[in-house]
Amino acid sequence: MRPSKKKILVVEDESLIAAELAESLRESGYKVSGAVPSGSKAIQFIEEEIPDLVLMDIGLQGEMDGIHASREIQDTFDVPVVFLTSHSDKKTVERAKEADPFGYILKPVKEGDLMASIEFALHNHRKEKELKQNEKWFSSALKSIGDPLMIVDPHGEVTFINRAARALTGWKKSEILGQSFKKIFQVVDDNDKQIPVPIDNTMHKGTSLVMKYNLVLSSRGNVKVPLEISLTCIQDPKKNIIGVLVMFRNASESSGTMEGREKLLSNLRTLFGKDIKTQKSMLLCPICKMVNDEKEDTWNQIEYYISQHTDSDLSHCICPNCTKKVFLNVDEMIRQGVEKSQKKLEDEE
Repeated sequence: MRPSKKKILVVEDESLIAAELAESLRESGYKVSGAVPSGSKAIQFIEEEIPDLVLMDIGLQGEMDGIHASREIQDTFDVPVVFLTSHSDKKTVERAKEADPFGYILKPVKEGDLMASIEFALHNHRKEKELKQNEKWFSSALKSIGDPLMIVDPHGEVTFINRAARALTGWKKSEILGQSFKKIFQVVDDNDKQIPVPIDNTMHKGTSLVMKYNLVLSSRGNVKVPLEISLTCIQDPKKNIIGVLVMFRNASESSGTMEGREKLLSNLRTLFGKDIKTQKSMLLCPICKMVNDEKEDTWNQIEYYISQHTDSDLSHCICPNCTKKVFLNVDEMIRQGVEKSQKKLEDEE
């Protein structure tokens, strides 16, 4: 099976150079989807046919130079651009950097440099798209969780807060993002003594922690909210710590469930004809629904666990396996998609 040819659009106002580039690209196994002499015509072309990459001369004639055209192409169509230029002066390079190109090649263009730049640009663009998809999936997963939560980066700044957390703390999203977690998230005990939330320690050790004490969140407006807090360290696929997931629950809300829970216990005792062991609190992963067994330090199916621990207050904490899946599942999905596409091409051939 032959790999599909990547489509390259050449944007060059010197016809001889454009023809030489197109010939080199074809000889190297690429498909030249077109060659246009200006930035405006490049945009018109891409509106009709999306290439995999654009080779863009910086010094194009007309109102729209290559840098201006590159910004619009990457922002509107998400197509990587590699710059071609005869200039390497500081001013030109600084302007080019502002457009975030995926490559920068000096003329006269050497075939080896051209091919290497194209392959690196395609690779980096593919990885960037995977990262964006991963971040989108992760954000959607967090938004779907009903409990209040925040994400704190390695610098101790809040980078994500869901609607439930905003409602509980009284902070607006625009007011809290980028702010120091320690400054805006004040926790005190019953005697109004401030209790530090061990964000730094959690990151340093790379572990998870649950604070089950009688804590009180001093929210905006000095409203005191009793709560429990769980801290889960977030790692990227290379095991680098990139933040902490902070989930917390309004402990006062659990008191209203006591009557219903006691009724459930009574029904279960009648059903099973035996005493049911109880536990004051337990952790439930909101993604896989596995329950944490503190004594054994394991995660078990809730169906198995409920027969022994039904007298419980459920709170959410993402388990280590699901934390890994959040960051690794996109690679697996892409791999499976590539395999399906390859099989389809083989069948067509």
